[in-house]
Formats: sequence, structure tokens, C-alpha cells
Amino acid sequence: CRRRDTETSPGRGWLLGGSVRGGVGVGRAGGFWGFNLTGRGFVPVTARTVFATRLLLDSLGGDVPFYEMARHGGLVQENSPGGGRSIRGLNLMRLHGRHKALLNVELRPELQHFTLADQSSRVGLTFFVDTGRVWASLPAEPLLDGDMGFHTAAGAGVWLHWGDSFLLRFDVGRSADG
Repeated sequence: CRRRDTETSPGRGWLLGGSVRGGVGVGRAGGFWGFNLTGRGFVPVTARTVFATRLLLDSLGGDVPFYEMARHGGLVQENSPGGGRSIRGLNLMRLHGRHKALLNVELRPELQHFTLADQSSRVGLTFFVDTGRVWASLPAEPLLDGDMGFHTAAGAGVWLHWGDSFLLRFDVGRSADG
């Protein structure tokens, strides 16, 4: 379900998605299931600055293979939490758990609008804060989940949007986890 002004680099609108997944792990007798809910919002702050956010909830049940506990999503699965698609500044697949919550918040100011190879193009910056948490089970088990709470990272990046469908981003983040 979506209502945003462009697919590649939205300036306003929202996107909601959900998925259900399941399967049988290699070498396992029982199967597992999972669901994912994701909401994204894009709000213009000024004519050339966008506030973007994503909230993601992911849950797994059954006989879940270990490698699945560091992923989220349904049709398109991504490794997380950690890495460029979830908590930038936290090592990829750093955390494993059956239940995941992620929040990404970005401010995207556009620096320059220009024409490149007869295509309308823009270049800008990104300032972000990402946070997330995993749980072994619900209710939480302190022995397995620890007491660190949410893992948070912050950083910045640059982006180039060329034409209608090409977006190149380079983000650098840092977390308290190193």
C-alpha cells in the first residue's frame, strides 16, 4: 500500500508493507514461520529538504534456523540488524533474534539541482539516526537478550539522484558498539 510522489527518492508520502514467510530449515524436522511489517514516511521540511523515517517489525516462530534470526523481510530478505540496510554503523548480522524492531530517521537536504547527460539530477546530504533491538523470545529473556537495550548509530552520507530511477548513496555510521 503506497502513496508517495516518486519510487526512487520520495519527497512526500508514505509506504506500508507486510509479508509472511515460512519454510523448513536444512537438516531440521520442524518448520518455521515469520511476518514483517514496515512503514515508511516522507515529509517535506522545506522545498529542498525531506524528513524520512522507517519503522520495521519482524517476528519469527517455530523451529527457526540460526541464520534466519539475522534477517528480516518476506519476498526480499535482508540481513539485519546491522549493516547498510538497517542500523548503519553496526556490523552486518551482529545481532540474532526471533523478534526485531528497527527505526531509521533521516534528514535529506538537497544541495544542487542540475542536468547530467540530458537527465534532471540532484545531489545532497543525508543525516541519520538508526536504532534497533532483537529479542530471543517474548516476553524477553534477560539471560539471552542481555540488558543493552536498543542499539543506536548515527552518521551522514551523500547521494546522487540521476534521472527518474538511478540513486547512488554513500553513508557512514558509527555506533557505541564500535
